[in-house]
Amino acid sequence: MKILMEGLFSLSSVNNLFGVLVAIIGLGVFIYSFFYMKSFSIKDKAIYYISLILFTISMFGIIYSSNLLLLYLFWEMTSITSFFLIGLKNEDSQVREKAKWALYTTVGGGLFLLFGILLISQIGVDLGLSFLESFNLSSLIKTKEISSHDYFKVSLVTIFIGISSKSALFPFSYWLPLAMAGPTPVSSFLHSATMVKAGLILGVKLFPLYAQDPLWQILFIGSGTLTVLHGGFQCLLQSNFKTMLAYSTICILGMLAILLGIANEYSITSFVLLVIAHAFYKASLFQYVGYFAKALKTMDRYELVNGDRVGILPFIVALLSTMSMVGIPLSVGFYAKEYIYLTAIKSYLLWILIPTFFLGNLFMGIQAINLLRVSWPQMRSYVLGYKGLLISPLIYSLIALSIALAPNILGINLIAQNAVGEVGLSVQSIHIKSWHGLKFPYGRVLVLSIITILGSVFGSIVLDKYYLKLDEFSKKYSDFSPWYRLEKGLYIILDVFKRMNLALQNGNFAHYIRITLGFLTVLILTSHLGIANIVSPKFDFSISKFLSLSGILAGLTFAYLSKSNLKAILYFVLSGFFLVLFFGYHSAADVSMTQLMVETLSLFFVFFLIKAVPIDGRDLRINIKPINFVIAFLYGVSIFIFSMAKNLNFDMTASRYFFENSKPLAKGENVVNVILVDYRAMDTFGEVLVVAIAIVGVLAIFSKRGERE
Repeated sequence: MKILMEGLFSLSSVNNLFGVLVAIIGLGVFIYSFFYMKSFSIKDKAIYYISLILFTISMFGIIYSSNLLLLYLFWEMTSITSFFLIGLKNEDSQVREKAKWALYTTVGGGLFLLFGILLISQIGVDLGLSFLESFNLSSLIKTKEISSHDYFKVSLVTIFIGISSKSALFPFSYWLPLAMAGPTPVSSFLHSATMVKAGLILGVKLFPLYAQDPLWQILFIGSGTLTVLHGGFQCLLQSNFKTMLAYSTICILGMLAILLGIANEYSITSFVLLVIAHAFYKASLFQYVGYFAKALKTMDRYELVNGDRVGILPFIVALLSTMSMVGIPLSVGFYAKEYIYLTAIKSYLLWILIPTFFLGNLFMGIQAINLLRVSWPQMRSYVLGYKGLLISPLIYSLIALSIALAPNILGINLIAQNAVGEVGLSVQSIHIKSWHGLKFPYGRVLVLSIITILGSVFGSIVLDKYYLKLDEFSKKYSDFSPWYRLEKGLYIILDVFKRMNLALQNGNFAHYIRITLGFLTVLILTSHLGIANIVSPKFDFSISKFLSLSGILAGLTFAYLSKSNLKAILYFVLSGFFLVLFFGYHSAADVSMTQLMVETLSLFFVFFLIKAVPIDGRDLRINIKPINFVIAFLYGVSIFIFSMAKNLNFDMTASRYFFENSKPLAKGENVVNVILVDYRAMDTFGEVLVVAIAIVGVLAIFSKRGERE
């Protein structure tokens, strides 16, 4: 068990941090769902809770997996289960469409991830790792000269595409707002602490392997910067608070990507603090907006401004969460914001990072103030129903407040230090506190922080004043992402594949044979070019071999010339029986027996079909296409040329393995039998199933004997 755990799973401070966040947020989501899902049908509840449980298990699998193939399995499970969660209200065509595109994006990116995993595994094998070790993260990280391999950067790019698609980094940001079609508890779980951070979790795991490569910094910082700006501007234009929270999540994901790309002890500390802060305040705010939807029947900001106000308890929840989103002191978000600015100031890219982080924080802060203002209780306010929906947001807010008040007592600084050490950076003493004084660079951090808070308040007031013009602008330019062009392109690709499918799979069995044999002909003929010497074969015919070959050719010739389908089948069967003899002469007993069974069953089919189905005397084989003869002839030529090929450089590794291990491992003397029974057991089992199905078909025909239609 210990060896299994070490090979497949890993317990570390960073993994435990993500695991605890998933556990806490997940528990709150289940509590919230109990109240939120009351009006749903039993069927919807069953699908929802089963999918939610499987999704949670999958997230734990991603977090604790140290084997890349196992991680990929859990990775795809999150995509599939999130599809069911997002598309829960599948009677709505728009919900189905949005859930579908979210699935396409995450699963499509997962294919790039799989390619990258297989590529880095092959690199490990090339450098001396065993097959199993090549999928183990710790083994790959310890492998020397891995970064100098020719395909190292290719693996990095493909894995980054997988990370970007899962974590909604630009240009894959479009799927996250689409996923808002799902129920509110789904949004609070998937899009706060869990699924959207799965890609960045993988980024942390791969940090020691790739982070020293300049391409890592270019990809993460470049994509992260575009993501922050795109998500921030979109966040500013939204009036629906749920959509606004989706775009603010995109903005945060961009910041996290930038912090991973900077790759120093300050950025990793900021990463840890931002992950913690965002998980709690974003899950709380999503659920709080869900409370709006249930209690006030709207999530639109401008409708809420002039509508009924909530009571003091909802306001407390909103206050604690928005404080962290703005980065006001005595909130976890404050520590995250301070360290983010500190990271930017200490970076050589400060001229890019400071404006990017400032704009991202400012845009999120403006919308946080907007949400707080519509939550402000008035004298006429009252506590509405659905108070149960406030339980888990209040728990999140109180946990976050406790962390903010006592970060060192609760070990946040220790978690950050361990995270820095575990990703391979030099560990320095980290002291998270509210006041560092005015000494450089903390004075500049303080100035940026104050400007961010004041700008958030001022920006909210300005938006209120010009909200009509902004609303008109947002409708005209509501989406800067390449989503619509991408959607059009995807539909074109799907149409091409549909046409290819209709061309290749038209329901005509003869057409399938033509396509298959034509492709094999091209493959065989082109594979001979430049790699083999074609030599004249030595003919060694005995009379028996000559007679069997004559019978095969005669059967095929008469089958082709026959005008009756029934007679053609009988001639084919006759040719097959001669082929049985030919295989027997060449000591291919197993192939000979298989061929005998096939031909015998075919003969049974023909005879009993004659009795079961009326035969029309006009059953003529008309419209025999010349292309059939051409393909058959070329295929025969290709096989004949292949039989004359000499000096083919086959890899004999597998052959040597079977010869060396058949007797000691499988206890067998006959190598062929050992391969069939032990090494290819499932393949042989499949062949047995085919024969069994054929027998069932024969029995079905027997049962119809004497009946005429």
